[in-house]
Amino acid sequence: KYKVFNYPDMPEPEIKRGLGEYGDTVYRFHLKDVPAYFPEPRMVHKDALYPFVKVYFGSFKTPGQYGRWYYNTQIKPQLEITDKIKEKAHELTKGAETEIEKITKIKEFVESLPYNADHIGFGHGIMPNKPEVVLRRGFGDCKDKSILLIALLKVLEIDADPVLVLTKDVGELDPEMPYGDFNHLIVRVNTKDGASIWIDPTVRNIGLGQVKWPIADTWGLVAKPQGKNFMVKLPNIDPLENGTNIKTEITVSEDMSLTYKYDILYTGYLAHEKRETIRRSTDSEIMRDLRNGLIDRFFNAEVGDLAISDSEDGSVLKMSFTIEGVKASEVKNTSSHTIQLKPFPNDILPAWGFLWRKERLSPVFIGTPRYVNYDVTINLPQSHKLRSKATSKSLSMPENEISF
Repeated sequence: KYKVFNYPDMPEPEIKRGLGEYGDTVYRFHLKDVPAYFPEPRMVHKDALYPFVKVYFGSFKTPGQYGRWYYNTQIKPQLEITDKIKEKAHELTKGAETEIEKITKIKEFVESLPYNADHIGFGHGIMPNKPEVVLRRGFGDCKDKSILLIALLKVLEIDADPVLVLTKDVGELDPEMPYGDFNHLIVRVNTKDGASIWIDPTVRNIGLGQVKWPIADTWGLVAKPQGKNFMVKLPNIDPLENGTNIKTEITVSEDMSLTYKYDILYTGYLAHEKRETIRRSTDSEIMRDLRNGLIDRFFNAEVGDLAISDSEDGSVLKMSFTIEGVKASEVKNTSSHTIQLKPFPNDILPAWGFLWRKERLSPVFIGTPRYVNYDVTINLPQSHKLRSKATSKSLSMPENEISF
C-alpha cells in the first residue's frame, strides 16, 4: 500500500514482479521537477510542502485493525487494577461528588507526576509500564502516565481510551495510513452523559478537555480492545480565547522620572501556561525575574506592587506590577532630544524578526494561535507634549496574517 503526497500529477508506478531469488516485486516511482528544499525560520513541516511517497508493507488493512492490535498487545497486558491502584483512586477522589470532580482530581494527580522518558530499566518501547509500577516510581512518560490515568478512572467505573497521536513538530498524520507514525499517547475520557474529554497527562495546569498546541487539531487513533477503533480530530485552539491583554500606564514627572504601571490579563491556554511558571516561583523570584528582564534597558529600575489573582475556573490569570526609579535620561534619544517610551518591558517584536523578510517561500508555523492587545496611557507633565505615537501595522503571508 502506498500514497503520494504533494504531487497531484504523479503517474502510476512502474511495477516489476518476480525479480531475484525470492520473486520480489519492485515499484518504481518517477517524480520530475521536484522543487528544491529551502529551509526557513519557523516554517511548517516539510512534509506539508514537498513531494514524497509513503509506503506501508504491514498486514493492517485499516487504522481500526492497528488500534485493536495496539490495545490488545501493548495496553491490555499491562492494565492491571491492583489494590494499590484502587486505594489511590478512592484516596484522590475522597469528597468528590460528581463525575467531573472525580475526573479532575485524577487528572491533576497524574499530571503532577514528573515526565521522564528515560527507559533504562524502566520502559518497553511502545508498551507502557504497569500502573502500580508508575505509581510506585512517581514518574513516567506519556504512555506510562496515560495507562495510570486510565487505571485510576477504571476503578471509579469511568470509561477511558488510549489515543495515539503524532505531534506537529514531527509531521502531519495521514488518517488513511497512520500505521506506526505515532509518537505520543493521550487519553479520551467517555463520560456517562456521552461527552468526550481529552486529557494529555504530560501537561500541567491546562483546562479539562483542552490540549496543547503540538497536538491541537491533529488526527488521533482511539484504541479499543474490540469493536470500532477510529480516527478522530482533536480539539483546536481558538486564538480569540487565548491571549494576553496588556494595559500600561506611563507617568512622566516634572523631574523626568518615569513610573510604569502594568495590568496584564492572560486568558485561556496562556493563563494555564503562565500559571505553571508562577507555580514554581515565589513572589520575590517573580519580581527578580522581571527585574532581570529590565536590567539592560532600565539600569536603576525597581519592580514593586506585585499582585497575582486567578479566576475560579482557571481561564483567566491577572498579574499587576509597577516599575519605578527609571530616569528619562536612560531612554533619551540624544540625536533628536526626544524620549522614546517603551510600552512593555519585554519586547515581542524581536522574536518575530523572521517575518520581515522581503519574500518567504513557505508558510509560517505559529505554535499556539494567540492574540496580544495593548492599551497604553501616557501621563505627561504640562511642560511636555506627545510628538508621535505607535500606529498599527499588518503583514500578510500565505495562510497566515499577523497584525501589530
